[in-house]
Amino acid sequence: MTANFFWPSIGLFTFTLVVVVFVRGMICRSWSGIGLLVASACAVVAIMNAIAPFRSVLDTHYPGYEFGLVVLGKGWPVSIFTSLLYTASVISSALALANGRGPQMWIVAANCAFISASLGGAILVQTIRDGAVEIQFGQYATIPGPVATPLLITLIVVPLLAGSIWAARRAICR
Repeated sequence: MTANFFWPSIGLFTFTLVVVVFVRGMICRSWSGIGLLVASACAVVAIMNAIAPFRSVLDTHYPGYEFGLVVLGKGWPVSIFTSLLYTASVISSALALANGRGPQMWIVAANCAFISASLGGAILVQTIRDGAVEIQFGQYATIPGPVATPLLITLIVVPLLAGSIWAARRAICR
C-alpha cells in the first residue's frame, strides 16, 4: 500500500471514529451549549492528531511532531503522546456532550486545561516572535498564519479554556 493511500485511509478511519462518537452524543444525550462547544473543540483536537500515532512509527520520512508547547522528534514517544491525546480528546468530547456531572468530568477539565495552556502558550510565544502561527499537517499541508492564529484561538484555545472551568465546576458540584 503506498503512502499516498495509506495515511489518508488512517486519517479517514480515525476521523470517522470521532464523528461517530460525536453524532452518537448529539443524538443520545441532553447536551448544553457549552458542552457542545467543548465537545466540538475536543473533536477538532482529536482529528488534528489522528494520524500522528501511526505515522510517527511507520513513516521513515516523518518530520517530527509539534503541538503547542509539546515538541517531540520521531518514533514511540510521539506515538504514545498522540495516542493519549487523541483518546483523551475523544473521551472528553463524548463526556462533554453527555453534559454529565461527577468525577469523570475531571478528564474533560484536565484535557481542556492541558490543550488550552499548551496551544495558548505556543501561540503567544510564536506570535510575539514571528507575528503569527501556522498549522502544519505534516509537511504536505499548511494553513498560513493570518488564518491559523485566529482560527486556533477562536475554535480551540478559548472554548477549551472555558471548558476546563465548566468541566471542573461540573466535577465538583453534583
